[in-house]
Amino acid sequence: MTNKELIIKILNTDLDVYNDMVFTSFIEWCKLTCAFNIPLKLLVNNESLFNWYLKQFKTLVEDTFINDNKDFIGLCTDQNHWLDTFKTYPAEIENYYPRVLLKMIKDTIKTKV
Repeated sequence: MTNKELIIKILNTDLDVYNDMVFTSFIEWCKLTCAFNIPLKLLVNNESLFNWYLKQFKTLVEDTFINDNKDFIGLCTDQNHWLDTFKTYPAEIENYYPRVLLKMIKDTIKTKV
């Protein structure tokens, strides 16, 4: 079982709801990244940027969440506790951004003007 599958089981949810949580986290990250003067719509709609985010999410959120909580997973069955705990993990990605990719996205703005 992958960490993603285990998290879905721990949160007592399904893949669609989980994917929506991930996408919502991506949008929140994009809002922070707008500080680079790139329109939110361009960021959210960029497939390469989303793929980068998914890789970060797997490592910094999914893998870290399971590693941090592996000793408690069988002990606590309160899905609200797990959901609240899990929702704190995407904040770690806020400290990272793909400079080259953001520059490429920003350059597309210049060529459209």
